[in-house]
Amino acid sequence: MIELLRKNPLVKFLLIALVLYLSWYLIYESFIHHPRTDFDRYLSIALVHSAEGLLYLFGHNAIPNYDFVEVTIKLHDSPLNGVWVGPQCNGVELFALFGIYVIAFPGKWRTKLWFIPIGIVLIHIMNTIRIAALTVIERDAPETLDFNHNYTFEIIVYGFVFFLWYLWTVKYSGLKFKADEQK
Repeated sequence: MIELLRKNPLVKFLLIALVLYLSWYLIYESFIHHPRTDFDRYLSIALVHSAEGLLYLFGHNAIPNYDFVEVTIKLHDSPLNGVWVGPQCNGVELFALFGIYVIAFPGKWRTKLWFIPIGIVLIHIMNTIRIAALTVIERDAPETLDFNHNYTFEIIVYGFVFFLWYLWTVKYSGLKFKADEQK
């Protein structure tokens, strides 16, 4: 088994990623997602607060609601209930998947130590834009909210994470690819 790990970098990557993901899942379910820590709620509040600020920059008056377990945000002139932001939407799982990929993939640790935090901040910014846009959509075209939530922004946000993974793989991992070798 150890020989296979040395000879096959794909197997090594997959094994490291699997161990890291299972570790993350156990830590998340046992401590982070636990009601006593409220980490998910605080992250959702931070996301709604960021979206509120972004909406304000574009001339919208948003009303966050932190009174419930679920955090919501709506535009002041919207007759509807607003956009719900909870553990599934706050980005913590994307942060983990992004970090796990970079950690498991080859590359210098010194580079990983700055690339992962910057990537997480950029993912949070993309998620902030998503929540702000969904808040406007909820007011202006509520019939398209589910489609945009489930498809449009999933593609955009996950596409952005894939772009960061691609950037890590071709620019920062230190691996040489055939196109690079031909130059």
